[in-house]
Amino acid sequence: MTKITKRLGVVAGTCFAVASALNFVSYYSKPVIPEAELLKSTAAYVQRYEGESPKEAIQYAQDTLKIAQRNNALLEDVKGLEKELVGISEGIGESKNPVVYRPVLKEFGSNIEKIADKNSRSSWALWVGILHGVASLAWLANPYTWRRDD
Repeated sequence: MTKITKRLGVVAGTCFAVASALNFVSYYSKPVIPEAELLKSTAAYVQRYEGESPKEAIQYAQDTLKIAQRNNALLEDVKGLEKELVGISEGIGESKNPVVYRPVLKEFGSNIEKIADKNSRSSWALWVGILHGVASLAWLANPYTWRRDD
């Protein structure tokens, strides 16, 4: 193995290590917001709601938004969701027809999910950090990278 190839292995391993560290910093620098996790579960419930009347899903979402308002980081976003929810409640009213309320609830659930994702840690950064760490180890732990050709 030539010296250039060995140096390339060390440089590549170091680059992967730096990329891994940056991804871990990106992941762990964002605080854990329990209300964001609550919003994610509410979004899933609202999007998959199969009941007879959308009132249950709307009430559940209203209760969740009241809890989420306790966190200042989410306050502005939650106020926007509450306004949207009032409009939805007035729009679909007492409708018992799933054709009417399911698309509306799915859209509202996706809006909740977007806000929850914006305010929570990205699992993508964690997985990319792990993959870069493994690639770094593969390059740096390779015995041919460090073996001397005397």
